[in-house]
Amino acid sequence: MRASHGREAGQGTVELVALLPLVVVVALAAAQLLAAGVARELAAHAAENGAIALADGEDAGDAVRTALPGWARGAVRVVVRGREVRVRLTPVTVFPGAGRALASEARADAGPAAGAGPGGARGPAPTALGAVSAPTRDDPGAAPAADHGDAAAAAARAGSSSRVDGEAP
Repeated sequence: MRASHGREAGQGTVELVALLPLVVVVALAAAQLLAAGVARELAAHAAENGAIALADGEDAGDAVRTALPGWARGAVRVVVRGREVRVRLTPVTVFPGAGRALASEARADAGPAAGAGPGGARGPAPTALGAVSAPTRDDPGAAPAADHGDAAAAAARAGSSSRVDGEAP
């Protein structure tokens, strides 16, 4: 009876040793995908910094390299065409040949050239991410902007409340 118990324990050890390389490969693949995601984010950030530098009349390539951590500065390629900055960043790889397949490319536009006037040759100047240009008072066809402060005051006068569940009135 003891002999069969010893064999079962030995079988578990053999199975663990047999699965260990698979576990290591899966962990390395996950780390490689995370490195590719980091490279993508860094490329986008560096391209934006390059475009800002270009808009300010500075060297876009220097700005891109300054925005990257040390390990990435040797793995980046910067191309500036007109007012556009393209950044290609190859992530650190644990699998040979994976770098090319997982390389990330990002581009950013510096907007219209200085002195091109409002709209430049390409249309209105870009606004901040997610920002929407509000109509001005000079535009007779513009709808009046909503004033949320007045809406909150009207709701308070009407007796409605915006309290969190469980909060005392």
